[in-house]
Amino acid sequence: MNPGSSPLCKIVLTGLVVGCALLISSGCSSPSKTAQTETGSKMPVLVKGMKAEEVLRLVGKPAHIRKMESELPAEVWEYNRQLPSVTSLNGTTTQSVPTANPLTGAPGTMSGINYRPETIEREQHSELLMVNGELVSSKQYITEKHSFN
Repeated sequence: MNPGSSPLCKIVLTGLVVGCALLISSGCSSPSKTAQTETGSKMPVLVKGMKAEEVLRLVGKPAHIRKMESELPAEVWEYNRQLPSVTSLNGTTTQSVPTANPLTGAPGTMSGINYRPETIEREQHSELLMVNGELVSSKQYITEKHSFN
């Protein structure tokens, strides 16, 4: 999914996202700590200064690695994770519905709402800046794709 090419609604959230798989915390004393996500699963907590080998052990191989031009060896490790989709019924249009007055039987109309299911597919994107073999910084955002069935 390329967020820049789709005309569908996209929401981009930057910074630390609740329930994200990768968390950066400068105050953690143990790199093997975990955090609980919104679905109840445990995910590893990453710590600034963590060595590349430890990051790989905790979260696996990145989907893509981009080399950065700098004086020190630097790379951006990119991870993508599909989040649970959400489906709900949304009133999308109204229409006139024929009715009859229950007391007099006189014909009339009333507005009725047409409901359609909307599915929201979410994907989490995480980028880790690795400099000289150590985790320096991170960026996370979520894209959403809305579709009506």
